[in-house]
Amino acid sequence: MIPIKMPIHFWLLHASFFAFITSSAQVGINNTNSRPDSSAMLDIKSTDKGILIPRLNSLQIQAINNPAEGLMIYNTDRKRISTFSNRQGWETLTTESPGRIFISDRFPDTLYPDTAYDYMGFTDEVFKKNMGIFPGSWITKATTGTYTFTGTYSDQTEYEKLLYTGSVTNKLIRLGTTSYFRDTSIFIYDLALDSVYKEPRTGINRSLDFSATIDTSGNRIFIYGGERYGINGLDYYPYDEGFIYNYNTSVKTAMDTLTGPSVYKRLSHSAVWAKSINKLLIWGGYHPPANYSAYSDLVLASPDLYAYDPAANSWTTLAVCPLTPRISHVAAYDGGDHMIIWGGFTKTADNHYYYNATGAIYTISTNSWAPMSSVNAPDSVCTVVNCDGTAIYVSTNSVYRMGGTYGTYRCYKYNISTNTWTALPSIPLQNGYGAIPKANQFFNATTNSLIQLADHYSRDYQTVLWSFSLVNNNWTPLNANNVFGQLGIQAGNTTVIAISKGNFFQRYMHTGDAPSYFQKYQKWHYYKKR
Repeated sequence: MIPIKMPIHFWLLHASFFAFITSSAQVGINNTNSRPDSSAMLDIKSTDKGILIPRLNSLQIQAINNPAEGLMIYNTDRKRISTFSNRQGWETLTTESPGRIFISDRFPDTLYPDTAYDYMGFTDEVFKKNMGIFPGSWITKATTGTYTFTGTYSDQTEYEKLLYTGSVTNKLIRLGTTSYFRDTSIFIYDLALDSVYKEPRTGINRSLDFSATIDTSGNRIFIYGGERYGINGLDYYPYDEGFIYNYNTSVKTAMDTLTGPSVYKRLSHSAVWAKSINKLLIWGGYHPPANYSAYSDLVLASPDLYAYDPAANSWTTLAVCPLTPRISHVAAYDGGDHMIIWGGFTKTADNHYYYNATGAIYTISTNSWAPMSSVNAPDSVCTVVNCDGTAIYVSTNSVYRMGGTYGTYRCYKYNISTNTWTALPSIPLQNGYGAIPKANQFFNATTNSLIQLADHYSRDYQTVLWSFSLVNNNWTPLNANNVFGQLGIQAGNTTVIAISKGNFFQRYMHTGDAPSYFQKYQKWHYYKKR
């Protein structure tokens, strides 16, 4: 056996590999100092590496001049090894049988050249594509009977609310109505029993921009502001009454209107239950003048913060917020001493509303406000917020911002103690499409992660449920098997989405594996293997 002669620097760089050439010109390459097999001209051995042959795309392959019989390359377009023969030309190594039909979103497609495939035409229909096996599975539940909610897909975040009663009672409560011919019943999904039913003893005649704030320790929900439909079913008015709904007894108790805010009727405001002082905090929104008849008559509420004490059934005026009056902002409570207000629309002198990316923190113990930093803050409309006790998380599901310019679709984290914003990594592309976070974002304390529902803006949006690890700082796609809801909530280890236009709930279980699909409309081209 004659060893291959190499320059000294080769052996220094590749000292762990040995190459031998026999007297019959056999070559062996390995790191075990073994001879080549007697049947092989070239024998390469490795337990952790492969061999790379030339990698060319289809156009480069076709440009090869006088390819030799048996020439082999890796086709980067087809993701397969191709070989050349004088009889068949270039062919890929494949197990495709003649007559097999393949679908593509383009024509012509280099993956299916006319030398090996017959083009079968196209169709402009819905195609359901399997995106892969994602963790988790879905259960869809519905009430019995024929009644369904009406309204559009986007109405839900304004007209209906979805609340979780906590692990003790373990129920979801869906309330509000989108219909002129409304059913004002409250719908309950008992997760322990896995059943959905109407609450038969009470209803809620409330819609559009009301607030529903839950106090799980008191088994009650505070319903405030919003609109109700008139007796004739055609006119609607700002509601002039708040009430407390006990979801264990179905008893409704009216909230005081005498000591309440000077302008009690209110819409598009924010409300949080501050359990540290057992009071409901109300801020912002707009209200109508006495001669209200249309939305153009609405005026912004004062920047005063109000507190409602259910034990005394009375209101107290607290510190004035430094923010300009606004509507449709987001608000959060950190579970201790702070209420956070961010974003919203302010009214300008020309009677237009513009998004304002500013915020403030209210400290309960000192009855004082402080401005939030705007450095690295969300640059466009935020309509969802949640809090893990030390930070709030928001999603921008619109790129509109102040002055009519455009920002980005993104999720952000705000650290309360350091007054700093951090933009989370963008949700990864899915099938080449970027993501629009929907009004569904939850904090899962068990896994220390965010759960975010997102549309990927293809022609017909595909919906994916994503999990963002706050530990690893990365996104993981979860199973989102045709999710259509705009309302959602995290209920312990279960994520539940309420489906629009129906009394349906989709319950996502964070265990098991299932295929995830999406649909979209476009021209699909068909190719048949010869």
